[in-house]
Amino acid sequence: MLHKTLSDSDFSKQNNLTFDSLNAFKNEWNSILLKERNIRVRPNVDDKIITSWNALLIDGFIDAYNAFGNPSYLQKAKDAMAFLLNNAYTNNRLVHSYKEGSKQTEGFLEDYAFLSKASLSMYAATLDTTYLELGNSLMTIIQDRFEDESSGMFRYNEDNSLISKIIKTDDGVLPSPNTIVAQNLLELGHLYYDTAQLDKAQSMMITILPRVEEAMNNYAQWSSLMLATAFPFYEVVVVGPNASSLISELHKEYIPNALIAGSSTQSELPLYEDRYFEDGTYIYVCFNNTCKLPVETTSDAMRQLRSFQRN
Repeated sequence: MLHKTLSDSDFSKQNNLTFDSLNAFKNEWNSILLKERNIRVRPNVDDKIITSWNALLIDGFIDAYNAFGNPSYLQKAKDAMAFLLNNAYTNNRLVHSYKEGSKQTEGFLEDYAFLSKASLSMYAATLDTTYLELGNSLMTIIQDRFEDESSGMFRYNEDNSLISKIIKTDDGVLPSPNTIVAQNLLELGHLYYDTAQLDKAQSMMITILPRVEEAMNNYAQWSSLMLATAFPFYEVVVVGPNASSLISELHKEYIPNALIAGSSTQSELPLYEDRYFEDGTYIYVCFNNTCKLPVETTSDAMRQLRSFQRN
């Protein structure tokens, strides 16, 4: 491995060369090296596109978009999501990895769970209900195909007697797919006012609690989820034509233990029902199905949140 130890300027001075002469030598050296490199067998390249990894990337782009407001991050998330839906998702089935012309492996729990989470993040950022429906649909698939009734958790692979049952609950290089499933259940439960999903998320946390207490370092995602449920969890709902702008303002605030959601149109979703008015955009701060009076500014909404927290 060749290693450059001097800058071009220092090398030129030490060897009494002009910059033009040095550049001519460098071009000649590069040509010699390239000729020799082309003789060698090229290394194998692993260029398959893994669904779960790209879903995590989409989620990261959305986090960056919410934090910095840079529209290029949102566009990258949209492009990556469109690619996965066009190439890795057919007839309600995901593949674990995609490479043109190669055999495709059936998706695992992490693929469905991570893509569902990415879809919910996309919905929160764009208010496009197509993403919400996708996230909810993927969670339905997970519950139909991956649930293990004996443990209360979800298998890594679909129910297949030829494959040993794997239930991954600890966080490693990637988050535990079971944690992400529980997080998705919590979010969807609040969006749809679905107590069954909230109860399932709570049940999973109760099941895993002894392991978390024994080795918390291996269960960071579970610990984060438990914090969200151990303390009051709020819904900050923005409804009206200007919902996207107000949601962007809310993302500039630190609002832990809260679901920030919105709709710029009339919606039958329980969270938004009877809250849309064409004459303005309103923020509803809610807790346990009880909401404060609607307000029109983020500063007023933050005051209501603090009032909830003091009570």
